[in-house]
Amino acid sequence: MTLKALCALIAAATLIQPAQASPCAYRPEIRAAVTVRGCVAVTLGATDLQFVPGPEFLGHLTTEHWSMYHTGDTLSGTLVTASVKSAKFVWTDGPVPDTSGMHLWRKGESRTLFVQRAPAEVCPKVVPSVIEIQTEHICYDMYHDLVPDTIYTAKIIAAKTNQ
Repeated sequence: MTLKALCALIAAATLIQPAQASPCAYRPEIRAAVTVRGCVAVTLGATDLQFVPGPEFLGHLTTEHWSMYHTGDTLSGTLVTASVKSAKFVWTDGPVPDTSGMHLWRKGESRTLFVQRAPAEVCPKVVPSVIEIQTEHICYDMYHDLVPDTIYTAKIIAAKTNQ
């Protein structure tokens, strides 16, 4: 790798948000109590969107573009819209606790969550209802995750009493 290519790679890595710097970069998860406001079934599907790399990759790729998704991929689950009651960082495994540039959710913020389970398993019977969730880090390879990066992938930890 040439010095110019190495400098471009370092610059690109520092300009990307820490949670997006690498699909498998270490980061903490967020565990939160949230008030569910809405809950709907969704199926996300791959498009034929192509990614064109920037000039920092010129000369290092064998193609001028590549597919963002695997053709035909789908992902079904539930979209939950919620407001944050409380949140904390949770470190599973990895180095000494470090937020890696992530920001903790603040009370009152609205969040959209994707839970890869059927609505009957996720949605409370009455809204608003409080549930406890934990974000789930999705590690992908060359292809992107079907869940947009503005939506957090999460799992349900516990349902609480209606409040």
